[in-house]
Amino acid sequence: MTIVITKSKLAIAILAAVLVVPATAMATHVFDDVADGKFYAGPVEWAFDNEITTGTSPTTFSPEDDVTRGEAVTFLKRYHDAFGPVGHATVLVDGSIVAARSVGVTNANVDLEATSAFCFYDLDFEFTTVQVSPLYDWDNNEEVDTSIEVGYPDVNDGATDCDGTDPLLEIATTVDSTWKPHPFTITFFG
Repeated sequence: MTIVITKSKLAIAILAAVLVVPATAMATHVFDDVADGKFYAGPVEWAFDNEITTGTSPTTFSPEDDVTRGEAVTFLKRYHDAFGPVGHATVLVDGSIVAARSVGVTNANVDLEATSAFCFYDLDFEFTTVQVSPLYDWDNNEEVDTSIEVGYPDVNDGATDCDGTDPLLEIATTVDSTWKPHPFTITFFG
């Protein structure tokens, strides 16, 4: 079975995947063959503005042409380089980092404070958002009701359990509705 994707549809798919990225100003009339009224005009302009595409020439995008494998790989690589993860870690209940599963985060960057506040300090990269997921409790081989709260300094009551200077982020965990350390993975996005 062959699936055909046009460039305009791929541009819309890429834009839909990045709605969590803060909005950027859209250029107008970058490509002569992409009219402002077309449903894909905004996504195409966004892809151009963010250097995901350069068009098929300096003045054309060819929105109705099929996407080649090379173009698809190029779009995905450029998107990943611009908006992909900048660091990630697996954090255990004692606040230690699993080094083999972590990039850009070391034991020196995280500290378990208060009851279940994992505080992150001095990361060597900038981030705009994080994704945090609790890990299954393999030791007890049972499901527990876990929840994770993310706190940023100076945002509502975020990072108030961190005692150190200038925490970048606080992750608080509960197990069965009780504040208790729980292992998790965290991915930082630029």
